[in-house]
Amino acid sequence: MRYSGSSHDRCLSAEYTCSALKKRNGELEQQLFDMKMFKQAFFHSHDGMAIADDKGTLLEVNHALCETFGYRREELLGNPCLRFRDPAKNEEFQRRYALLFQQGYLTVETQYLHKDGREIPVELNASVFRYDDRYLVQISIRDISCRREKESLLKRQQEICSATDDLMSFVDRDYVYRFVNRAYLDTFNVSQQEILGRRVDDLLGTEIFEAQVRKRLDQCFSGETVRFQGRFSFSDPERGRFLDVTFYPYREPDGMLSGAIVVIHDVTDIKLVERRKVQEGKRYQHILSNVSDGVFIVDGEYNIIHANATLQKDFGKVHSGQKCYEYLNGELTPCFWCNNIHVLRGNTVRWRMNVVGKNRVYEVYETPFELSEGQAIKVSFFREITEQYLIEKKLAEKNKQLAEKNVELENINIALNVLLNKTRNDRQGAYRKNLVRLKKLVLPYLDLLGECTVEDTGLEYITIIKSHINSFSDSRNELPGYSDFGLTRREILVADLIRNGKKSKEIASLLGLSPRSIEAYRNSLRKKLHLTGKKISLKHYLTSTFSIEN
Repeated sequence: MRYSGSSHDRCLSAEYTCSALKKRNGELEQQLFDMKMFKQAFFHSHDGMAIADDKGTLLEVNHALCETFGYRREELLGNPCLRFRDPAKNEEFQRRYALLFQQGYLTVETQYLHKDGREIPVELNASVFRYDDRYLVQISIRDISCRREKESLLKRQQEICSATDDLMSFVDRDYVYRFVNRAYLDTFNVSQQEILGRRVDDLLGTEIFEAQVRKRLDQCFSGETVRFQGRFSFSDPERGRFLDVTFYPYREPDGMLSGAIVVIHDVTDIKLVERRKVQEGKRYQHILSNVSDGVFIVDGEYNIIHANATLQKDFGKVHSGQKCYEYLNGELTPCFWCNNIHVLRGNTVRWRMNVVGKNRVYEVYETPFELSEGQAIKVSFFREITEQYLIEKKLAEKNKQLAEKNVELENINIALNVLLNKTRNDRQGAYRKNLVRLKKLVLPYLDLLGECTVEDTGLEYITIIKSHINSFSDSRNELPGYSDFGLTRREILVADLIRNGKKSKEIASLLGLSPRSIEAYRNSLRKKLHLTGKKISLKHYLTSTFSIEN
C-alpha cells in the first residue's frame, strides 16, 4: 500500500483513524451493554413482556408472560397475539391494534384467555418503536386479578357503607375527606367529586367546624374514640337536626394513625319522642297529682315509684327507698294478702282495704302496666268509700231486719192459708148439704111442674133449671167462672146455652133475639176468650173450661 504526502500527515491520519475506531468500538460496546441490559430487564420483569410486529405476530416473550397464560415460549413465538383473545372479540382487537399505530401508544384494561380457557383481567400497555427499517410493538401485560379482587372488595364495602341511613366518612389528619358513603352525599346534595379532597370546614362551614367538630377530631387523632350529640342546622336550616356523632381513630397496618372514621346517626325522631315523653310525663304527673283518688305505683321489688298528693295526704309522706308494705301497713315483710305478683303477671284485681286505727275504708283497683323499657309495674288506685261503707253496713242491717220480718210474715201467711183452707172446706161442706136439701125439696116440685100442661118454651126452661141444679155437685164446679173473663150478663146466658148444646136459632128463640144477634154474641165470646183465629170449638172450650158457679 502506498501513501502520498509527508510522514507527518500520514501519522495524523493514522491517529485519526485509530481514534474513530475507538469511538465506534465504544459506541458498539455501549449498544451491546444496552441490549444486554434491555434483555435482562425484558426477561426478568415481573410483568409479562412481548415484542410483536406490525401484524401482531409475537417475536419475543418473557417468562412472566408464559407463566401468566400457561404457555411455553416455543408455543407463542411466531403466533399472533390473538391467541390470548376471545375469538368473538377479534374485531375489537384489530381495531385497537390499528389505533395503537395511529397514536403510538395504548393503555387499556381488558380480559385475556389462559391456555385452559380461564379469563384473566389484565392491564395492557403497548407502544410502537422503530427498529432498523421497520416498526415493532413493545407490549407490557400485568395480571390485575388481585387488584380487581381488592377493588371488588372495596366496592362491596362501599356498598355496605352506603346501605345504611347513617352518614359515614373517613377524614385524614389534615381534615380532608377521603371517603363518604351515599347517605353523606344525599344529605349534602353533592357528588363524590365535589366532596373528596375537600376539607371538612369547606363543607360544614367554619363556624360549625370550629365550634363542634375540630376539637373532637383532634381528640380522635390522639387515639381516643369520641362521641357526642348535638343540634346541627346544615341539613335542615329551619329546624335543625339532632345528630349522634362518633369519631373512631383509624390505624394503618403499620400502626400509624392516619385519620378518623366518622359515623353520624340522625336521632332527631328519638329526641322528639323523648321530648314528648317528658312532656307527657309532666302532664301525667300533673293529672296524678290533682286526681281525687290516691294513685300508688310500685315495681316488682315492692319499691315505691310514685305516690300522688291525695295518697300522701291520707297515708303520710313517702320516704326514699321505702317499700309499699312499710308505707301502707308498717310491716317489715310483704303482706300475706299482697296481690303484687298476681298483678304483675297480667291480672287486674279489685278489693277493699280497711285501715286499722284511721277508721277508713278504701276500694282498691290494681292493674299491671309495662314501661317502654320492658319493666312491669303495678298501678293502684285508692278511693275512699268510708261513708259508702257505713251506708252499706246500715243497709245490710236493715236488710237483715227485713229478712226477719219476711220470715214472720211467711209464718203468718202459712197460718192464714191453713185457716183459709179450713174455712173453704167448711163452706164446701155446707154447700153440699144445701145441694142435698135442694135436690130433695125443689126437684120433686119441678118434676110435678113438668107433668102439668106447659108450653114448649116453659118446658125448655124447666130442663135448663134441672141441668143447673144437677151440675152444682159436678166436679166442674171447681173450674173458673164466666165472670173471670169480664163477660156481660147476656153473654153469660148465651155462653151457658152454647155450653148446653143449643144452636143459634134455639138460643135466639129462648132469649127473644134474632139469630144475627146470637152470631154477634158468639164472635164477642171468641174474642174475649182469646179464641179468635184458632180452630177450637166454642162449645168444646166452654164445656171443658167453665163452671156455672158464676
